[in-house]
Amino acid sequence: MDNVKEAVAAAYTYLMADAKQDTTVQNLMFYQQFPEVDTSDFIDLERRPYQTAFINGQENQRNGDWQEGIKYIEEAINEFIKEEEDCRILCEGPYDHESFPEFINAISEHYISVLKCQDKCEEKLSLLYGEKVKDFFPEMYNYLQFGYYKLNDIPNAVKATASYLLLKPEDPTMLENKRIYIKSGITPENIIPRPEALKYFTHTKQIKNILQYVAEKYVSAVDDEGEVDDSLKSIDLDSVDPLNYKRLSESHYLHIFEKYGLRIMAEPNDLFEPYRLVVDGFIGDEQCQEMVNLVT
Repeated sequence: MDNVKEAVAAAYTYLMADAKQDTTVQNLMFYQQFPEVDTSDFIDLERRPYQTAFINGQENQRNGDWQEGIKYIEEAINEFIKEEEDCRILCEGPYDHESFPEFINAISEHYISVLKCQDKCEEKLSLLYGEKVKDFFPEMYNYLQFGYYKLNDIPNAVKATASYLLLKPEDPTMLENKRIYIKSGITPENIIPRPEALKYFTHTKQIKNILQYVAEKYVSAVDDEGEVDDSLKSIDLDSVDPLNYKRLSESHYLHIFEKYGLRIMAEPNDLFEPYRLVVDGFIGDEQCQEMVNLVT
């Protein structure tokens, strides 16, 4: 009973992590009945600095304190970028291939898994009060441009507008804001994003471009969640008769070709060579024609 305030904070923190927990809500309602419990005791112990700063910025802007609101939103942007960078670094940890691929394949699969993990960092951090927030990071620049506009700091408002449009180029409201600034005399050449927004966008775009290239040109054994495809996992050698291992291994890897739409035209037995096979489908008709053009 002496730790009721700590219990309230712990329960509230758990609720923020899983807002669907009815039992936790009931517990909090129970704690509210204690005279020593105040609304200030409902603290999210795991709230990140960027979340706290953003909430403070929102509250100050609602109260019309634009200067203080801007200060907190600027802090939220900086803290969010730091957290996102930390998330990307954590993606670069060890990778379990669960098989014994060739060296080049091992490197490429690890690299792809890192990029897919890093691509999800912004989404993972876009949380507030236990709920996912759409376009959370771009929205910070929306608050920022409005705050600067209210203070009649047009140059900084324009930079915040350009930063938002860099991240969300089709947003109709912000495009209208841009048109208003241009009508007021701001030239399009001066509507440029802030340095940290440009750096963030460039890095994020590079990751997405590489993943798009991989999706179009490369058959990866790593799925969208960064997990190794079941068909590419290692064979359980403990359960295989040594005499049958060679046959099972060949069957296992032939299945990989078939899984990705490649046609086995001739197997090792057909070619009287243990490590040769003929596979169709690696390249399409257009690539075939390009190869023909090279030799004619």
